[in-house]
Amino acid sequence: MSAKILCWQDDLKQTLERAVDKQNYQPIACGLHEQYQLAAMRGTLLDLSWKNESGEPISARLRVLDVATRNGAEFLTAETPAGDRHEIRLDWITRAVWAESSIPLDLPG
Repeated sequence: MSAKILCWQDDLKQTLERAVDKQNYQPIACGLHEQYQLAAMRGTLLDLSWKNESGEPISARLRVLDVATRNGAEFLTAETPAGDRHEIRLDWITRAVWAESSIPLDLPG
């Protein structure tokens, strides 16, 4: 098989993977995304509530480490004070509060 065909097959596979992940992802507001990025740059603690893949609610105080896009969805990487890491899809976050000031981030109601 030629390199050109293999490259095309890889591109098609990546496109299909992105389409599957994107179909249920709901983009968040730009302003909210910027607040998560600011929290990551500062290593800020947030009190977050979110639903996991099974729809179960989870709440924790987390230090934000990174905000990244993967396969058409956006994720927040954060860790607890004990060092447990979480990757949370941004559209699954239901509550976000600056831990230091108790001021909520602007989430859609």
